[in-house]
Amino acid sequence: MIKTITLTIAIILLASCSSTPLPESVVTDVNNLKNEYFPVEPLIAKSKIEIPVKGTMVTKDIRTLTNKEKLDFLGDTRVVVKLAKVTKSGELSYLTGKVTSEKGSYVAFMDYANFFIDDLSNGDEIVGRARVGVGLRLIAKVKTNKKGIDLGSVLKIGFAANKNELSGELEVRAIGVTSKEIQDLLPGSLPNLDESSIQRALEAMAAVKTKIHDTNTSVQPRIMSVSLNNRNMVQAAGVKPAS
Repeated sequence: MIKTITLTIAIILLASCSSTPLPESVVTDVNNLKNEYFPVEPLIAKSKIEIPVKGTMVTKDIRTLTNKEKLDFLGDTRVVVKLAKVTKSGELSYLTGKVTSEKGSYVAFMDYANFFIDDLSNGDEIVGRARVGVGLRLIAKVKTNKKGIDLGSVLKIGFAANKNELSGELEVRAIGVTSKEIQDLLPGSLPNLDESSIQRALEAMAAVKTKIHDTNTSVQPRIMSVSLNNRNMVQAAGVKPAS
């Protein structure tokens, strides 16, 4: 089962591959992002949602729902990739695309998530939108030896590593789901980015996915990524970019 699911993940990742050269990315500071999603450190969602109860739509706080009700409400499933360049000061500036414009240090955030879109409010006004859900986040921290490297999927990163175009490490995190079994399956930080570590990460992710619907798994949807209506709104939105 694990090998089958791992292969499915690999096929999904490869489906986005193209032989057409991709344009190099433009690097943008997070405060200059507008109407573009970027990953954040997960926050417990306090969304008010409508669910059917005996034929009538009832508004409830998502935190009060059963695990099944929460999971049933997460209607969208996507693999979302966002890339960032590590600046000289150690901060992250986000890329508009998937191809590096110069050699240096980069972080790739890959969310494999079930989610829904909700308004993001700072208490007084709607400042953007949020992807609220549960899933897995694969983080690749890499150092490239040249420009023009496609970091758009974990497999492409692995190919580049095999050609000695980059080096780095991987980390797998579960977001919004927890249990002893899930904690035991997570490999933590994998310090050597190579075929073996990528395979281990994908197998761990596949195994965790099979545990999400278990009765002993706690489900608590999180804000995983946000898109802000205006620039310089990160602090006002009360979110912290993922790291």
